[in-house]
Amino acid sequence: MCFGLRHKKYHFKNVEYSKEEYNKIISDYRLNTFSGVEKAQKEYDEFILKYPRRYAWIKQSTNYSGDIVSYSKNVKDSYVAKNCENCRYCDSVADMKDSFDMTTSGELSECYECIVGDHSQLNHFGVFSVKSQDIQYTQHCHNCKHSFGCVGLRNTNYVIFNKQYSKEEYQKLLPKVIEHMNQMPYKDKAGNVYKYGEFYPIEQSPFGYNETFAQTLIPLSREEVLKRRYKWQDSIQRTIGKETLKPEDIPESINDIKDSILEEVLACVDCGRNYKIVVNELNFYRKMKIPIPRRCFHCRHAARLARMNPFKLWHRQCMCTLTTHDHLSRCPNEFETSYAPEQPEIVYCEKCYQKEVY
Repeated sequence: MCFGLRHKKYHFKNVEYSKEEYNKIISDYRLNTFSGVEKAQKEYDEFILKYPRRYAWIKQSTNYSGDIVSYSKNVKDSYVAKNCENCRYCDSVADMKDSFDMTTSGELSECYECIVGDHSQLNHFGVFSVKSQDIQYTQHCHNCKHSFGCVGLRNTNYVIFNKQYSKEEYQKLLPKVIEHMNQMPYKDKAGNVYKYGEFYPIEQSPFGYNETFAQTLIPLSREEVLKRRYKWQDSIQRTIGKETLKPEDIPESINDIKDSILEEVLACVDCGRNYKIVVNELNFYRKMKIPIPRRCFHCRHAARLARMNPFKLWHRQCMCTLTTHDHLSRCPNEFETSYAPEQPEIVYCEKCYQKEVY
């Protein structure tokens, strides 16, 4: 439970202890128990707010904006990007060049508006279409070339709407299809027009907004979702009320857990969803001395994601007021950061952060 230390050992809350003292502190927390872990987590959340955060995590990158960007050049408004160049509006990407509006993709170039478009070139408006070249409006196509409006193909070439054509036929027909899309565009219920060059209309999604990762990245209330004419799922599929072991009856310590826990149905203390413990999971908990979770996987995952900053930037000023950091009062440096102004964290510019930590 420390911050900003280098080459240290036997430290707790940034205070150095002897080996015996340190082991006694850790032992007193009883981290093999659920209550011990909850106590430690709460203390850590309070402790870490006393220390500054770097405005953004950037490593060996130039001409960037966003957060968690490494070894990249000319990357703007992007998050979790590694080895990228000339890209914008991307997240969770790596080894990518000359691409816009990409998510969860890597090793590609000249791609646009794709969800998982790995190992591709000129992949436009694709969903889980990978290892392909010169494809547009495709879903779940692998190792394809020169394809338009296709679904579920493998190793094909010159295909439109899953129909095979010769190279000459393809080159003659494709401009006509694009012209038709522009002359008779799809219009959704909200009046939005989708010509060639637009991603799929959101109203065609089979999922409610609150069922998707979008709700995690950009949380919206039910009212906001419906106002935008998106779908909302009131009844999310789950099982409740079938528990055979109540949360308060689960042994506190992992040391007291029997194999019979594998036969029990548990109930989440947050959402009430039923869940089970599987054998490999139990083996891991025992090996790492981690108590049985009282929350379902969905709530645990949501809690982890809630610790991430949003994929959004705010213009802010460095909060450092230490005169030892080469400024007389508050540091004048300004920056774009994913820490919102209302968040409680202390946010420093790169220069002040380095002076504080190193």
